[in-house]
Amino acid sequence: MNNLLSIQEAADLLKVHAETLRRWDREGKLIAIKVGDRGDRKYRYEDLIKVRAGYDPKTYKGFDIVPHSSGFENSPGTIIRIASFIVRSKEIVSVFAFAESMLNRMSYPHLTDDKLLKEAKEIMEKYIENNKIENLEEYTFEYHASSYIDVNNPGWWNKTLKEIYK
Repeated sequence: MNNLLSIQEAADLLKVHAETLRRWDREGKLIAIKVGDRGDRKYRYEDLIKVRAGYDPKTYKGFDIVPHSSGFENSPGTIIRIASFIVRSKEIVSVFAFAESMLNRMSYPHLTDDKLLKEAKEIMEKYIENNKIENLEEYTFEYHASSYIDVNNPGWWNKTLKEIYK
């Protein structure tokens, strides 16, 4: 239960009023866990991070952009962090994966997860706009210096989508 935050802790983390969280709970945007006899609202830290980073599923020009991870997560045994998304329409499902080295944080202290996720979202939207998304394809990017670079078959990502769904 230590990854559960009180309504006030959650409000402070998201920089919103507690009543906003109650409304989001009623609307189904951010579901609270009710605990105790009074039914006090508690929130999962992971869910709050997704909301804070703008990670709730979005629809863009007929495609759902759904987070597959709760932001950038450490890749075991490496200094790489990865955020991944499923991008799907009625006919297409694909994956976008974005990696960044923790060394970037030392070299570029202005980098934040919010900035990196915003750039990732812009890349996915650009792919959608330009009709560059193919069914069962996996698109991988690495952050270098000041932007993401498209990379094919990086060592940190195993492309298995086509194998699973063929």
